[in-house]
Amino acid sequence: MAENDLIVIGSGPGGYVAAIRAAQLGARVTVIEEDKVGGTCLNYGCIPTKALYQSAATALLAARMEDFGVVAGKPAIDMAKVHSWKRRAVDKLTGGVSQLLKGYKINVVNGRARLAGNGKVIVKRNDGESLELESKNVLIATGSKQAVPEVCGINLKGVMTSKELLGYEGLPGRLLVYGGGYIAMEFASIYNALGSKVTVMVRSKVLRLMDGEISKRLTLLLKKRGITFYEGTLLDRIEEGEKGLTVHALKGEEAVTLDADLVLVATGNVPNTDGLGLEEAGVKTGPKGIVVDEFYRTSAEGVYAIGDVIGPPYLAHVASEEGKAAVEAIFGRPGKVNYGVIPAAVFTIPEVATAGKTEEELQREKVSYKVSKFLFGGNGKAVAMGEEEGLVKVLAYDDGHLAGVHIVGPHASDLIHEAAIAMHAGVSVEELISCIHAHPTLAEVFHEAVMALNEEAIHQLPKKR
Repeated sequence: MAENDLIVIGSGPGGYVAAIRAAQLGARVTVIEEDKVGGTCLNYGCIPTKALYQSAATALLAARMEDFGVVAGKPAIDMAKVHSWKRRAVDKLTGGVSQLLKGYKINVVNGRARLAGNGKVIVKRNDGESLELESKNVLIATGSKQAVPEVCGINLKGVMTSKELLGYEGLPGRLLVYGGGYIAMEFASIYNALGSKVTVMVRSKVLRLMDGEISKRLTLLLKKRGITFYEGTLLDRIEEGEKGLTVHALKGEEAVTLDADLVLVATGNVPNTDGLGLEEAGVKTGPKGIVVDEFYRTSAEGVYAIGDVIGPPYLAHVASEEGKAAVEAIFGRPGKVNYGVIPAAVFTIPEVATAGKTEEELQREKVSYKVSKFLFGGNGKAVAMGEEEGLVKVLAYDDGHLAGVHIVGPHASDLIHEAAIAMHAGVSVEELISCIHAHPTLAEVFHEAVMALNEEAIHQLPKKR
């Protein structure tokens, strides 16, 4: 008889949340983790980058302290202390997850898992021993790994993935970032603020999946901060030069040659399915990852999968919601993830956040919609903070409900959730307008943008007739 009601492979935001939810439902749970509890997000992704982001944002604020009447001398960057702050955040949160798992009496096995069929999982433990576990239900939550392009010189010293750059405690004089997604843009913004000369090279355009106007606005703001962009540029090869690394690329038919001390390659993620024994266990995969149905069941009886391993959008909070929905389905309480309203944030300086449809998506769908915008420069709290750059853009259907909200500006990652809740709950534009917002707050920018849909924004000049 199996000693587990559920085996979870992977302890990232998908795996550990699923395990805890299953334990709340009374299940006996074992989690198998090859590396560190918390997975990529807590150890090598979301959390350490946010700690670096905080140091970077503080550096920018310190550089203009005198604007606020605070005179304390010229600030300096101590990268050893920057990374100490990063480790503090990581250690505190991963330790917290470990305590949660212990508190819910979830068994954690350190090792690499492989499906053996019929509910059996073979674990090659990190101490070298092998262990066989059995359960009626197995949930795969192994996440994703970074995709690295096959170009000459990609393995040279100084060419790094984001995980490797997080472990590098120096401050490069010249950093070249290859990629235009959220990982690439966050690192570009962070190292620019810390003092590196940053160049971004991207095959298409920056944040290409986000609303086009927001992408353009962010690019302009980052250019103002000193970041150089080469959009529509394809990496050809990397060579060791006399003064660091020499990067060769093509922008159309034009050759581009750039020098850098470090090169960050951040060209996206792919599902992490290596060594899981999927084929032998009868688990089908497709172009995006493991194939699942609406209840996250795979093609193999009793085997489920959630998170990055089943494909995009590669977001920790989506993996968490899928983890909860999957175990609730396993134990007779099926839930549902609202994929139509997924808030997402990019921790550049300034931040970017989005929920719902982009304007380009609405245009492709050929639906009628209204659009409005409100600038942070017209908001009292933003002016008082000295954070006046950016805007809130609101898209609404003709029936008076929100279609999408896109923000570039201070605390965008927090502000987006009012929009997400409104869309998730079906709150109308009229209802949002009638909701009083405290003054002075940044949330008023969203409120004014919604009011602007009906040409009722107060702190905005009327449109010319």
